[in-house]
Amino acid sequence: MSRSFILVIASTLLLMTTQLLSQQSDKGYMGAVNQFFTLIQQGKYDEAVDHIYSTNPWMKEMGDDIAKVKSGLSNLPSLAGEFLGYEKITEASIASGFMHLNYIVNYERQPIRFYFSFHKVHDKWITYAFGYKDDLGDWADEKAKNIYLNMDGKK
Repeated sequence: MSRSFILVIASTLLLMTTQLLSQQSDKGYMGAVNQFFTLIQQGKYDEAVDHIYSTNPWMKEMGDDIAKVKSGLSNLPSLAGEFLGYEKITEASIASGFMHLNYIVNYERQPIRFYFSFHKVHDKWITYAFGYKDDLGDWADEKAKNIYLNMDGKK
């Protein structure tokens, strides 16, 4: 094999690896969300909250607020029943450095909407906000209304 052919192959592999790593860092927030839900499935609610906020060093100053989130989240099984699974319902890029995700989290008695917001700082995604609400019906009604209004305007 010629030296130039090997150089072309090596350059191509380097470019592909760089692109793959870039794509993975762009979706770095998904690793945090997946690990969060893994911990929830295991019943480790406090660890899940600690994990999702671990990317943001400023959250340490919000100890009381985080304790309230942990307490409420830990009580979900007694209110909503057994955790059955989760599914992403929206992922919105608000800007190149801000992502917002909504999940439907299925429990025995009712679904709960979980939301996550991430902010990109120096090529690293940090948690900006996390929460959960039992407003899934109202939220879905509002989304359906917006879809209908958008479709109606296109007629």
